[in-house]
Amino acid sequence: SSTEARNENIRIAFSKINGYILNNGSKFSFNGVVGRRTLENGFYRAFEYNYGEIVLGIGGGVCQASTTVYLAAMKAGMELVSHTAHSMKVSYTDLGMDATVSDTIGAERDMSFRNNSGGQIFIAAHVTTDPANKKRLRCEVRVYGPDLGNVSYDFETVVVEVLQPPLDPVYIDDTDAKHVTYVDEVSLYSDATLGYVVDTYLVTLENGVKVGSEKITRSTYPARAQKFWRGIYTR
Repeated sequence: SSTEARNENIRIAFSKINGYILNNGSKFSFNGVVGRRTLENGFYRAFEYNYGEIVLGIGGGVCQASTTVYLAAMKAGMELVSHTAHSMKVSYTDLGMDATVSDTIGAERDMSFRNNSGGQIFIAAHVTTDPANKKRLRCEVRVYGPDLGNVSYDFETVVVEVLQPPLDPVYIDDTDAKHVTYVDEVSLYSDATLGYVVDTYLVTLENGVKVGSEKITRSTYPARAQKFWRGIYTR
């Protein structure tokens, strides 16, 4: 359901990552590799998640690229260095499985990991067609490196707390009178939503059998109050 501008932003981010070689002991920084998301750097305006809202911004969609790289790196056994979850559930993965990034000066958020494999790794990143549905696109990231043998990694997530939304609604002045006009009029902007605190564990398996588990992140998705448009003009 993504717009073509959003898809192109993901492709651009992946084009900077595809073929990247990371030496043993070195750190991969998503922001460092992908660079600033600007029009001059080829990125497009597209919708993105921002502090609990879906807004138009340059580089919208890049967080889907960072999330896919994050998931692939963890399943490849890399060491997580920095990670931030979105402030709301995203549509393309489950709670506790996302990794947001931002290059806004003063509010930077990076996704980074360290290669602790004992050798070089090579990252391949592409937007591909879903073999099960030719009308759908998917993000595909592969990490190549030293053979893990009979060891593999997977995720487990645990919801440790459900956060209740505030009882008092939030009112947004409709200065353009697009939804309501007068001060005694309101129109629903968005429903209240529950919030969640989620712990994510990286599980180690040998021959498919769980032998260990390590908590790698705690993600908090704040609850949101019900919001209404409110008119500002008197009759």
